[in-house]
Amino acid sequence: MKRKKLSVILFAIVPVCLFAQIPELSVGKKIDSVVVEEIEPNPAADISLVTRVEGNSKKNKFGLTMEGRFNALRPSETIPALRIRLFAKKNLAIRGMLSYTRDRELKDIYENPDGTGGRGEQEKISQMFSGAIGLEGHFTGTEKLSPYIGSELGFGFGSNQDLLSNTDSVNFIAGNSVKKKAPISSISLSAVAGFDYYIFKNVYVGYELGFGFSRITKAEETVTTTVGTNTPIETFTPGNVNDTYGIINYNQVRIGWKF
Repeated sequence: MKRKKLSVILFAIVPVCLFAQIPELSVGKKIDSVVVEEIEPNPAADISLVTRVEGNSKKNKFGLTMEGRFNALRPSETIPALRIRLFAKKNLAIRGMLSYTRDRELKDIYENPDGTGGRGEQEKISQMFSGAIGLEGHFTGTEKLSPYIGSELGFGFGSNQDLLSNTDSVNFIAGNSVKKKAPISSISLSAVAGFDYYIFKNVYVGYELGFGFSRITKAEETVTTTVGTNTPIETFTPGNVNDTYGIINYNQVRIGWKF
């Protein structure tokens, strides 16, 4: 197990470290009959911190992009995310991401098979706050295309809830109430590869794949059961840990706006 984790860490970090050693290219520019050196980021990847020489002063541009992500196979599954990039070098960028997801599922359970009689309800709520920080090494692309590889450390926290009213999730039971809640957390380390393609000056679409390690931890679940007017009974269910190695963030298409 330790060897697998070490391999994943090295696989995620080494490609980007190599980019840090690539010297930046300079383009000569003539200003007031004086030639100065200007660092020109790839136009397609210029969505972050850029330093330009203009006359005798320097201006910093802080690039901010807002992205919406969706599953290419299931477009209804949106993943809102705020993503920021800062270019430390022409071909090396620091990136950060924040997102929030919430899923809610309702199910009606009736006393009789034909939908008559009493009605019970089951409501499942899952929510997760996620974040990530990483590095991107950009290749020379075209005016509109910016391919890259990189590494990313991700993290998240949230909860799963299962609320039952007048049911045990299978049958109708008048007066039966059950509340289940368990905190969840996640951590991941991955190597990524993708591209941004600018369909307009400030609008781009992109695709990204990640390969690495992820762990989702479900903490101890608290179950509170109430029958009629009786005193609530609280019990606990042990948590679990789920480790995954392989491709992550697959089938995700990104649509973004460059401010």
